[in-house]
Amino acid sequence: MKEQFNLAIDRTVRLYLLVSAAVYIELYFLPAFIAPWIYDIIPKETFTNVIQPSNDIVFFFILLLCLVFRKKGALSLRERPSILYLLAHILSVAAFAAFLWYLLNAYPFQPLGEGNILTKFIRLFNERAVYFTIRFRMSYLLISIVCHYTLLSTFFRGRNLYWKYLFSVIPAFIFAELPDMLFFLRKFLVLNIAKTEFLLLKISGFRSFIHCVPGKDPYIGTDLFNVSVAHYCSGLNGIALFLMAFMAMLIFAWERANKVKAAVIAVFGTLFMYLVNLLRIYTIILIGHLSGSQPAVDCFHKYGGMGLYIIAIIMIQSVSYRWMVNDVPQGKGEVQ
Repeated sequence: MKEQFNLAIDRTVRLYLLVSAAVYIELYFLPAFIAPWIYDIIPKETFTNVIQPSNDIVFFFILLLCLVFRKKGALSLRERPSILYLLAHILSVAAFAAFLWYLLNAYPFQPLGEGNILTKFIRLFNERAVYFTIRFRMSYLLISIVCHYTLLSTFFRGRNLYWKYLFSVIPAFIFAELPDMLFFLRKFLVLNIAKTEFLLLKISGFRSFIHCVPGKDPYIGTDLFNVSVAHYCSGLNGIALFLMAFMAMLIFAWERANKVKAAVIAVFGTLFMYLVNLLRIYTIILIGHLSGSQPAVDCFHKYGGMGLYIIAIIMIQSVSYRWMVNDVPQGKGEVQ
């Protein structure tokens, strides 16, 4: 019986992942594959970085996966696929096609008017958001969620799926857009990171320098290699990644988690990820000084930095989990 139950769970998980992959392919790969001329109208870099919410949808899938499979039996297979939900899915994909057609006709995007109340509000947080492109990513994300829900409901029945979707999309969007939402902090963070890196290089014995001009990104480096500390170097991306991974862990351990300890871990982890970002930038400068710009920028900056973030997050999760989770006596709580 236990083997049959585990087999049913495995089948459910596999089908769930296939459904998620199908939606991802429909919305993120097929458009450019079927109509490659899209990039003749909207440059590929603009389309992928400004319009398609890759971080948002990945964070959403992570949270939803945790919520759906947090308890046994939360998702069950239908005896036969639902034709009604399948038709709803086809309609949602058609809505996505209409949205994509609108984007192609609206490009190049026009900035919002200076008198627009929304513009004035957004400028309080991000003075560069004259185009407010977040509205495109938000629309893309919402259509993705509708497509995912309709296709998932075609094959599955679920308990409380509505609130699980709602609880997944809101934090996913907030964490993914955190660096832009906190743009007003970036200037402060970037300047302090540049000053700290200058101090670290000086302590390490390098002939270091720092060049700051108001309104420009600061430059930091040695006599052989230097980099500009742009707003993407603020460390907020790494912090958002940690918070998402921590929330996923917390969802699975919610009943057993000590909430005070969880809050302490969240604060400590945020500070630790800030220090990891300092290490990341220091390593880029060190590699550039010793080996040149190609291994520093083309290799470590592109790939090594994310690897460093992932290693740091795994370390925090591994060390903090047992401390955060309360012991459950035998016969109570989870099945032993």
